[in-house]
Amino acid sequence: LYELNCLNEKMATDFTMRVSSAKTVKQTNFTKPVITCIDYINSNIHSKITLEDLANVVNLTPKYISFLFHKQTGQTISSFILDTKINRAKNLLIYSNFTFSEISQYLSFHSQSYFISNFKKCVGITPKKYRDKYYKQVEH
Repeated sequence: LYELNCLNEKMATDFTMRVSSAKTVKQTNFTKPVITCIDYINSNIHSKITLEDLANVVNLTPKYISFLFHKQTGQTISSFILDTKINRAKNLLIYSNFTFSEISQYLSFHSQSYFISNFKKCVGITPKKYRDKYYKQVEH
């Protein structure tokens, strides 16, 4: 029963993160390489993703996929990856009981302090304040 509850929580968390990341992409007329990169980023956000990884996935040079991605999305690949990680972290802070350290590790931040620093820079408040503000509003 415990394992089923854990699996259920993991599935619910994964589902909410995927729905959230699908909503973050505002424009839908991207070329196939950019769509493939976005899908790869969303599917592998828990791992370290490099420009070379993305270039290999779409069979383009790193410089060209970087140019194409920025031209079509208005964001650099690294800022898109960071935004995606922060959005996933926001969902985890609201819908799970994972610690900041666990979230940091799950999303492949270099350290917990690096995660907290980037979260505060992107969201304007610390993960703790974010959880305190939004976690109570959701029934668990």
